[in-house]
Amino acid sequence: MRFYSAFPIFQMHYCTFVIIGPEGDPETLVINTLAPFNEQLKVAPYRKYLEQYEIVRMAKHYKLDQHNLHALAERLADWVGWPGGVDRRGLFYTTTLNPDGRWDWYEIGGRWNGYMKGAKRNVISTRALRTSPHLKDHLPCYVVTPGGTWLEHERFFPDGFCSGRIERKPDDLWLREVTEALDQNAECRVVCVDIHN
Repeated sequence: MRFYSAFPIFQMHYCTFVIIGPEGDPETLVINTLAPFNEQLKVAPYRKYLEQYEIVRMAKHYKLDQHNLHALAERLADWVGWPGGVDRRGLFYTTTLNPDGRWDWYEIGGRWNGYMKGAKRNVISTRALRTSPHLKDHLPCYVVTPGGTWLEHERFFPDGFCSGRIERKPDDLWLREVTEALDQNAECRVVCVDIHN
């Protein structure tokens, strides 16, 4: 069973297993575990450098030479909503958006409601999930550990507008990573969450 689209540009909902402690309200624990990965979380200002495809697209939009980075820098506030500039690394804008952001909203269960066999209200003990004969056929796209580690089966890297590449781990390697995360958190619980990004 495939849990997300083969076409990442169209995919927005991802099955995510959030590992939480053995005690406490699952919803509260999920909130706390996912908080560092919120795309809307503001961080200290930092420079975000534009990729070449972004520069080409921006130059075309403003009818400017793509090599005239200073002219493009003057348009960054209009283009991305943040001021920017040029340094020896290239064209950048200054932002406070979370560079670790992985989601803009989520819902426990959501489109993946009932995906984990044996779970009650989308919560199952780590041990029960680890020993489930269904685990290898019902793997998530992401796993988030109580310690704040974000594990992923595949990631999309854009290299143009509506284009890019996928780096995907082999299924057997991903299964091993998931089971190791479950084993390392054997006394915990797992919540199935629908992550949107």
